[in-house]
Amino acid sequence: DCSGDPGEQERHVHFLHYCEVMTALKVLGVHGNFVLKLFTMFEHETVSLMFLLNCLFLGVHVFKPCASKSGNSEVYVVCLDYRGYDTVPEVLRKTLMLPYGDGHGESVMFPLDAVSCDFVRQVEDCARLFMNWQRDHINSNVEMFRTEDEDVLCQIRNRKESVAGGYVRKFRIPKGINKRRRLMRSGASRFVHEEEPCSVALPELTIKTGRAVSVVYKSEFGHVTPKIGGDDLIFAAIKSNLPDTYASITGACFSPDDPQHVMQREFLSLVRKCLDCSCDIVIYGVALLTRFLVGVVYILASGFESFVTYESGAILFSKRRDSIDRIKGCFDEISQVYASLKGDKFPVDILEVVDKGILKRGHFYKAISEY
Repeated sequence: DCSGDPGEQERHVHFLHYCEVMTALKVLGVHGNFVLKLFTMFEHETVSLMFLLNCLFLGVHVFKPCASKSGNSEVYVVCLDYRGYDTVPEVLRKTLMLPYGDGHGESVMFPLDAVSCDFVRQVEDCARLFMNWQRDHINSNVEMFRTEDEDVLCQIRNRKESVAGGYVRKFRIPKGINKRRRLMRSGASRFVHEEEPCSVALPELTIKTGRAVSVVYKSEFGHVTPKIGGDDLIFAAIKSNLPDTYASITGACFSPDDPQHVMQREFLSLVRKCLDCSCDIVIYGVALLTRFLVGVVYILASGFESFVTYESGAILFSKRRDSIDRIKGCFDEISQVYASLKGDKFPVDILEVVDKGILKRGHFYKAISEY
């Protein structure tokens, strides 16, 4: 990882590149081909590596594919027609690893007088060519970002639309993609996309039990993959919408190693504790993937005048109703069922507390799906 020192990327990764080359030389058959990803080619380690490849392959070419971002330094060395490891002199095989005995060698692989000046010049010209292309593209990007020239901006928009249109036509992408099948939903460009506030009535409990769920692979209420950013980023995005005092349940309250049924019991317990506080409640960073969890949220929502969901992964329950004691009673009843559960052959858990037909109805289902 060279993210902390990007200016020295070549120096940080040269030993990795060396190991990749040595592995290829030992496993590749005669007349085989090899592709190596490099970055810049200014250090002596890279020059030595390129010299070694030129000695063992009949053709060595450096490419920058069109799919590779022009603003980065990655290039691909394509080595053709391997001569074979047997062509490496025995004395050279023993000395190749000496500069990297511990992975941090300071000596060079080949002495300078062993590498022709013409070869060094070719590597230098190659490195300078790709460096200039990268520099020019970065400068162009900076200029485009800063420009206020309407003609230039119009050209950029037209080019984007042309590329996008060509992609849609080539791959026959339908214009009207179902909302639940989109990778990016409306409002996804903003981290916080607030749905309209809505409310629900207190439902009848329909408690169903069955074999406990350990892992959720697919959910009818949303994506199994977690929201990007984590609890801190979600909170930073919604904190301006929160009241002065509130109780919260976050993803950090649960251990990622716990089975799903353990997490669900803990969630019920935390919701019940939050109801003892006379304030609004916010839930964020919690994956609501099962009928049990969504049912608990539905019951909780019925105790407030409104609740709002955010695409960032948060739900805010506001303005308590007088029926809050009835809500507590529902959760206490669920807890009593939990206390009576016994499983002889496998763990038993509560799978459902509200009829699924109610959960998948109207604004509530839409709000949970957007959560």
